[in-house]
Parts: sequence; C-alpha cells; structure tokens
Amino acid sequence: MIKIERMRSFLLSRIFGLFLITFSVILSLSLASYSINDPSFVNISTSSEIHNYLGFYGAYTSSFLYIFLNYSSYLLPAFLLITGLKSLLGIHYKYFILKLFIFIIGLFFINAPLSFVNIKVGLVGIFLNDLIRILLENYFANFYLITFIYLLIFLTSIILIYYGLTLKSRVLIYIIKKIYFYFTNKIYF
Repeated sequence: MIKIERMRSFLLSRIFGLFLITFSVILSLSLASYSINDPSFVNISTSSEIHNYLGFYGAYTSSFLYIFLNYSSYLLPAFLLITGLKSLLGIHYKYFILKLFIFIIGLFFINAPLSFVNIKVGLVGIFLNDLIRILLENYFANFYLITFIYLLIFLTSIILIYYGLTLKSRVLIYIIKKIYFYFTNKIYF
C-alpha cells in the first residue's frame, strides 16, 4: 500500500513538472513573438494576419501580460520553468501556491519603483506608482526620502521574487549535477 502511494506521488510530481515546463515554453513562445500589430485587448485589428507563433490565443495572452506587467512578465515563465524542473527532477518543493502568490506580489511591486524612474512598465506599475506617490507626497515632502522608500520597495520586491523562485546556489548546483549525470549515464551518489 505504501509503495502504491509513493509511486502515485512520484508520477504526479513528474506529470506536474512536465505540465509546468510545457506551460513555461508555451508562455515564453507567446511572449517572444509578441507583436503590437496582433489583435489584442487594446488593438482590434482588421487584419487576419497574426504574427504570434501561437496564433490568436498567444497574441491575446502576450498582450494581456505586456499590458499589465510589460517586460517583467518574462519572469513568469522563468518561475514556471524552475518549479517544473524541480518537480521533474524530484527536488522536494513545498508551498507552491504560497510561493506563486509571493512571486506575483513581487512582480507587481517591482514595477512601481521602475515607473518612478521613468522605465516603461505595465498598468500595474503605473497604478502602484501613482498610489504610492500620492500616499508618500501627503506625508513626506522630501524627494530623497521618497526615493529611499522606493528603493526599499524595489529591494523588497526583489527579495519576494527571489523567495518565490527559491533560487539557492546549492539547489542550482544539484540541478546541474543531476542533468550532467543523467546525460553522461553515470551513477550519482
């Protein structure tokens, strides 16, 4: 009975990892082939020509992500790829939903400081920047203090993204060793 549960857990973990890796590749292709001329939520094109590799759905998916997150949306497939590889290689990964939520919060809040320094961001960054700026300007009139608070928000969002990705040097080395030994067919201790 215990062997059946272990086998089921093993298979579900590998299937979940393959699903995440596949979704990551699909999302990456959609984002990489994004075209402003494709039909989207903000661009209703009369042209039947779609430049996105994944067609109509890829065009809408990539435009949705670009509208809300702009270039930070490329971190979402990276999160899915890293999580999928961990699951596929059998690395124990706890609290997936919590880490996904923390990662998305980090993605949202990294856009506010970028918008503050006039880097092109999505709607989420513009909204959060306006909200934070209104709150800060009501209480703090000092530009340097406001800049320092934005720096703290930026560093906090980097920490949240890092925690969501669960990147640790020893895990990265372990993954590289597993891949190396898998392809060289050597026994790994």
